[in-house]
This record gives sequence, C-alpha cells and structure tokens, in this order.
Amino acid sequence: MIRGACAVDRVSVARIDAASQRFEIAAEAGSDLLAPGTALPVSTCSYFARVSEGETFQDPDFERSSGFDRPVDGVISAAGFRAGCSVPIRRAGRTVGALSLSASAPRDDLIRIGDDLATVADVLAAQTARPPGPGPARVLICHADALAGRGIARLLEREGEATASVASTVAEALRHAEQAPPDLIVCDDWVDGQRVDHVAGRLRAAGVQVPLLVVSSHETPETVRVAVAAGAVGHVARGEAVSRLGSVLDALRRGETVLPRLEAPPHRLTAREHELLGPLEEGLRFKQIALRLGISEATAKTHARNLFRKLGATSRAEAVHAARQAGLVG
Repeated sequence: MIRGACAVDRVSVARIDAASQRFEIAAEAGSDLLAPGTALPVSTCSYFARVSEGETFQDPDFERSSGFDRPVDGVISAAGFRAGCSVPIRRAGRTVGALSLSASAPRDDLIRIGDDLATVADVLAAQTARPPGPGPARVLICHADALAGRGIARLLEREGEATASVASTVAEALRHAEQAPPDLIVCDDWVDGQRVDHVAGRLRAAGVQVPLLVVSSHETPETVRVAVAAGAVGHVARGEAVSRLGSVLDALRRGETVLPRLEAPPHRLTAREHELLGPLEEGLRFKQIALRLGISEATAKTHARNLFRKLGATSRAEAVHAARQAGLVG
C-alpha cells in the first residue's frame, strides 16, 4: 500500500540495533535489493547511517549527490535506483528501525514524502511494540465517561483474555501506565477535551509505546483518518463494540491490524482533474505538469487543489492512493 501511494519501486522495513550498530531487513515489497534477513553494519549504508542517528535520510538524485558513496550505496545504485528516503521508527524515544523508499528515477518530491511517512512510521512502531503475550492482556481504557469506560472494560474481560483499568483523564491515564504498564490502550475519540491523536501523542511522549485501539462514536472516513494519525492499529465503532471487541482483541494479540477499508465516495472530476492524476502518480512537479498539459503552473496548482479537495486528500500521495481506491487510476 505504501509503495503504491508513494509511487516508488521499493519499500522496506528494517530493524536497527543501537547496541551493535547493525540493521536487518525485516520486510520488503517491490523491486529486489536486500532480501529479508540481510544484516549489516549501519555504517555501510547512507539510509541507515542517517536514520540510526534519529534523522531522516532524503536524497532526490543519487547521481548528483557527493555523499552517497558507502558500500551498500553502490549496490543500491547498481540495482538501478536513483532516489530514496528513509525515516526512523521510534519506540520510547529510541530509534528501533527504519521505513525506507527507493525509486528508479530522480524524485524531487521525496522531501515531502519523507515528511508524510512520519505518521506511518509511528503506526509501525506501535505494531512492533510489545504485543499482548500469553495470559490475560493488560488493557488501559481511556474514556472521559467513566461509566462507559467501565462498560468497555467489562466487555473486554468477558469476551477476551484481558484485565482492564479505566482512566477518565489523560493525567490519570499517564499515572496508570506508569504504575502498571499496559499491553494495549483502548481510547475514545476524545478524552479530557483532547482528540485521540493528541492523547496518543502525550502517551507516546511519556514512553507508553503499545498498540492503540480506538473505539469511536462513529465509523466515518474522518474518524478512521484521525485514528490512523494517532497510530492506531484498530478502529471499532461504538455501536459494534458489544459484538466485535472480543474478536478485535484476539486479532490484535496475533499482531494484526483491524482498520476498516471505507468505500470511496463518488468523485465527479473534471477532465482536467483527470488529466492531472497521471502526472501526479509519476511524481512530476507542478512546473513539469503545466508544461505537459500546456497550462500555467498557477492553473495546474488550482486544479490540484480542487482535485485534493474532492478526494479528501492533503498531499499528492494521499490523492493518488484515494484515486486508486476509487478506481480512477490503475
């Protein structure tokens, strides 16, 4: 999904061991390069050397870069890749891995894409955090309505192997997490007057790096988007909680994600907006798009803004992904 949304040739996830200063490829998709299981010192690759220091690696054109010259860099270039970026996967303030993209053509938009990947890296950090193991899972319920929170707790204890505690404020949740570190956090849309992504951010800043399940008042594109932005690995509408919480907990214990795939709304794009999708998918800049379509750069940007609005997107990657889901591009 990431490879398609970012229109790149390869995506990989690597583990990084700070103590040994080595990386290991854990998963990959797309063009062949380093296979899963490959483990090398981080100093052999510009991607991981930068990320191991907690920074983002971004290079829009390897051939024009004077610093892309480490041993693995040569392998990457020889395999036909011309651009790449890599963002840290952090847990409890430490870099534990990297999410990396590689493209076979120069990509001036990789800096923006690298920024967009930060949220995805947060989700991966949550998914690779300590999952509920054998025996009852310790669940922390964050819900402003203490009565509703206790109801969710009873459901989890009845339907799944879990012991649950309830916090009705963020401060209380932080105290609970410090006294008895949870295996899973279940959170409402809003807690203590704060949206769930802000609540999750405060918990992560305090070192609470465990999977997050959002039990939301409704299942809409907006609530799912906010849940994903919060780093959630699961989303359940409150009305379905009674029938689904047990099975969702089981799925999360297996390391799965439970995020709904919402049907894309109908899109009424103009002919010019349709024309824009192809160049956007190729990663062309607006100046290049304008030249291809024979319009001014300002006009190209205006059509792009209208396109993004209709697709509910805030970036090129989101727009291309939404268009694919809606069947507007192959």
